[in-house]
Amino acid sequence: MKKFLLSVLICLPLLAKAQTDEKYLAGAIPVVDGKVSFTTEMQVPALSQEQLYDALLDWANTYFKPEGKLNARVLYTNKEEGTIAAGGEEYLVFTSSALSLDRTRIYYQLLMTCKPGKCDLEMTRIRYWYDEARDGGEKYVAEGTHPNMLKAAVEAKAEGICNPILLGNEERIAKLAKELDLNLDGIEIVNLRHDREAERRERYARILCEKRAREGANFAEANDKMFERNYFGMMMVETGEADAFVTGLYTKYSNTIKVAKEVIGIQPGYNHFGTMHILNSKKGTYFIADTLINRHPDTDTLIDIAKLSVKAVRFFNQEPVMAMLSYSNFGSDTEGSPAKVHEAINYMHNEYPELAIDGEMQVKFALNNALRDEKYPFTRLKGKEVNTLVFPNLSSANATYQLIQNMSETEVIGPIQMGLNKPIHFTDIESSVRDIVNITAIACIDAIVDKKKKQC
Repeated sequence: MKKFLLSVLICLPLLAKAQTDEKYLAGAIPVVDGKVSFTTEMQVPALSQEQLYDALLDWANTYFKPEGKLNARVLYTNKEEGTIAAGGEEYLVFTSSALSLDRTRIYYQLLMTCKPGKCDLEMTRIRYWYDEARDGGEKYVAEGTHPNMLKAAVEAKAEGICNPILLGNEERIAKLAKELDLNLDGIEIVNLRHDREAERRERYARILCEKRAREGANFAEANDKMFERNYFGMMMVETGEADAFVTGLYTKYSNTIKVAKEVIGIQPGYNHFGTMHILNSKKGTYFIADTLINRHPDTDTLIDIAKLSVKAVRFFNQEPVMAMLSYSNFGSDTEGSPAKVHEAINYMHNEYPELAIDGEMQVKFALNNALRDEKYPFTRLKGKEVNTLVFPNLSSANATYQLIQNMSETEVIGPIQMGLNKPIHFTDIESSVRDIVNITAIACIDAIVDKKKKQC
């Protein structure tokens, strides 16, 4: 269970800020009745409700047991309803892309609701206690030679909640910290290019070489790559030595995308990955994609972006109501970009008949359901408020979120990676300290859900 909960703690100190700042992570951290509640759905089509219940109950009885002064146990079961509730309590060392916490004691409740072919998982009532004796647990690193990354690390250390570790050259980081008047006492720095990291670079190179042996990889070339932050940092995630990696502060996105595909890989069932931004506006919360990765998507790419967006929106405890955008409406233009979107919609309609998705359509019809329902009453979106927008290309999506961000008070969170095998997330040179913390929080939730699915 220790590995399962490593990532959740970054979210917890943020919640104290959230209580005094209603905009802080609004829409990104799922809240039910004023309480944080992480939820996900596990699909097991081959099992009946009874079979799934029996399997999860066996696991819960084995897993949730008192140990020392920690009290973990199964709290409630109801086979007829398919419900199992358990309370967990344990020590762990939280790690994230930028931060590593001293040992912390955490209590939570896990509710499992079994249904035919699936199980709903909900973690709630999370409580935590800092200042427990440190157990010398794992350490995790990320790109560190950037002013805002340093400020975020120092701020977290000053609050007494974490033990930051930064990836970069010690002398450069120390010089930058001096210029910024930051105290780095107690903050560890890992210099990936130093001779003392030679063994680890070689180990990573061998792993990458074996993974890509049939794609022209060789050890010498792989070893050279480990002198780059992106390769080294992502290999830490790939080998399980880190939970997440936040990058992009100095690197061109095109290079970062290439490394992510090579080291981490794309999730099974997809041929592409993408990113999403969350817009917290006065009108509501919106999810938009793809904002960073795919420049000129074809029909297959748009299909993957749509499928990944559905998954991502549900990850944030929302049900997607999705419009695929263009400059035309529902087949009024049959060439170029609109045709690709139209073909993607046909696929999504055929493969996901219950999903609220339609297009292609202009933005005004996507966001004005009264106008849309009057002019196009046949859509799957009739009577629904759209909350997810899939753009026809990178230029339109990227320009839209930046335009909104700079012309209104809308809070923008992202980019949020969708589709890679592990939590690799991106920032840019203009990211604020808060931007980095937001992305780190998303990466942490991503990691905890992924680990929970694997454990079950």
